[in-house]
Amino acid sequence: MPDNRLTAEKLAAKLANQTGFNVQDAKEFSEEMLTLLVAGQVVGEVNGFDDSPAAITAGKLRLRHWYILLVEQLPNVFNKDPIEPIPEEYGTRGEFIWELVRTIWIKGKSTETLDKIEIMLDGSISGRPYDIEKDRRKDGKLVRTIIEDCFITGECKSASKEELAEKYGISISTLESKKNAGMAIFGLMMFIYTVRRENEDMQKGIIPRPEKKKWWIK
Repeated sequence: MPDNRLTAEKLAAKLANQTGFNVQDAKEFSEEMLTLLVAGQVVGEVNGFDDSPAAITAGKLRLRHWYILLVEQLPNVFNKDPIEPIPEEYGTRGEFIWELVRTIWIKGKSTETLDKIEIMLDGSISGRPYDIEKDRRKDGKLVRTIIEDCFITGECKSASKEELAEKYGISISTLESKKNAGMAIFGLMMFIYTVRRENEDMQKGIIPRPEKKKWWIK
């Protein structure tokens, strides 16, 4: 019988088609962000987060727009306009990611995104540790555990691919496939959220609409 489950790979492809965002680009973008997440949070805690409501709101508005500007530099099937340079007040992708991972709210937003991934793939959040027998065919729990182990708890750094594959009860090739798909989904969902919030803010008059119609504007 055919396997009709919504797998991580299928979800990544579905979201890529929905956004026009290349799966590999989304994977690379989120991998860079996730790799620096823990370090950024440590630096933020040491230096002290600016947690005033005004600073958080202003920071979110700036980072959302910056993220979209960076994505506009990437190939996208929906974008028929020539690529325009990023305004001088914004920096490089690396500078964007480093600013993002040092915010007080990004860790919570990352957890929320992982929750949504688990729900989309499994239908619910398990709320318990990974179980080989129960979870190796549940892509949501599997992908979430891989991302958490590799980028948040740091377990991937001290374990070989063989050890990790054994821990999850899967092959090394499946481990690589689920990890890559999970990172792509993470990046795609962050982009979908960013575009939704940017459109909401334009509709409310919080931020101005661009003079030129953009492919992501509703």
